Amino acid sequence: MAGVEVAGRVPAAMSETVRVAVQQVFMDGLHNAVWAAVAITAAAGVTAAFLLRGTVAGRHAVPRPQEAGDTSQVEREVPAGTA
Repeated sequence: MAGVEVAGRVPAAMSETVRVAVQQVFMDGLHNAVWAAVAITAAAGVTAAFLLRGTVAGRHAVPRPQEAGDTSQVEREVPAGTA
């Protein structure tokens, strides 16, 4: 970090204090960035859930298992014996 380099150039009496302060400020900024990312991700998730409610799953959806006696879509559309 550049701040640690600067801490090495200040007088010896202040060097340790400056180094600790630089590291603390760096960690505070990192934590704030992580919390901002968490908030943005949560907001995006809520927005996506709101905008996608009621939509039908696309072609990558897993079909539901059919019940016994259920007819397939093809069997409902094409009468028996005609295919």
